[in-house]
This record gives sequence, structure tokens and C-alpha cells, in this order.
Amino acid sequence: MRKHPSTRENKNHPSKFGEVKKILITSLLISFTACFGYLIFGYNFNETYSFGFSLAWFAFFCFSIYRYKKYSLWLLLGAPFALYWPFVMILITNACAHDIRNCP
Repeated sequence: MRKHPSTRENKNHPSKFGEVKKILITSLLISFTACFGYLIFGYNFNETYSFGFSLAWFAFFCFSIYRYKKYSLWLLLGAPFALYWPFVMILITNACAHDIRNCP
């Protein structure tokens, strides 16, 4: 007897909420470390490691999109935290390039 298409097992479908919860928690940990890591590791963290954690978050997000499709869109909750320091550094670089008074 054939199963209905909606009851077939999908390898990319997270079997339980626990799997989605694990990838969401991992994503939030990476993104919070990218944003608030200087509070733990010191102020040189922003210039040296923040971009690495932002890239790690982006790679994790891309892998999750490939693996879990629409279920991984929840990982976008970490995007503001993961992309904060790269965005701030772009603004500072832009201000310096245009010779604005606020250039540090």
C-alpha cells in the first residue's frame, strides 16, 4: 500500500522541535558572541575576532538554509547581533573615506 505524499519521510525535515531548537540556540550563541564578545574577551575582540564570528554565523546560516530549508529562517533572529560590528566598521570606514569630522 502506498503512503500519502504528505506522510513520506523527508530527510531535510527536522524530526522534532528539539533539532530546530538546537540550531537556533547555536545560531544565537554565535551571533551574541560576535556582538558582545568584547565584554568577555576584552576590547580588542571587536577588531580581531568579531568578523570571524560574523562569518561563522553566516556560514552556519547558509548551511542551515541548505539543510532545513524554511525551518532555518528562524536563525535570522541572530542577524542583527551577528552583523552589528561589521556594519559599524563600514560606517566608520565610510566616514573616514569622506573625511567627515567624526572619523576616529
